[in-house]
Amino acid sequence: MAPHSLSFRPLILPENCTIRLHKPDDGRTSAWVSLDGATRFELCSGECLIIKASKHALAFVTDPVENLTKTWSCKLTRLLHWNIRPSMKKLEKRETQKDSEKDSED
Repeated sequence: MAPHSLSFRPLILPENCTIRLHKPDDGRTSAWVSLDGATRFELCSGECLIIKASKHALAFVTDPVENLTKTWSCKLTRLLHWNIRPSMKKLEKRETQKDSEKDSED
């Protein structure tokens, strides 16, 4: 589970763990499941989503020149805004009543 929001935290579970998600029978609204933010489907009453590790390894084709760890961490930093400090706007001088009075005297 990899949320793209700091309001939720990722779970790191042992590989022998199984997660079962189901909509409560007394739920007032629909339950929706999103996979990597790309595929979204409704989880209807009586249905169950089971998440567990596969018995099979997953092979990737990658460029050996790429630093995948750095790419992954940069993507997380960008998506989750980790350790990002936004640029602050320049302070503008606020006109006070004294400044207004001074301008009107001139």
